[in-house]
Amino acid sequence: MTKRKIDHVGIMVNDMETSIRFYTEVAGLEVKNRKKSIISE
Repeated sequence: MTKRKIDHVGIMVNDMETSIRFYTEVAGLEVKNRKKSIISE
């Protein structure tokens, strides 16, 4: 079977840290190349 991967995903969220915790701890995904937001609060 050929190995498949997701190359890039962009998801808009209200709480970045909570979302990262969910996607890494629950979904088992890995964060790579995290960049600082260009959107000011």
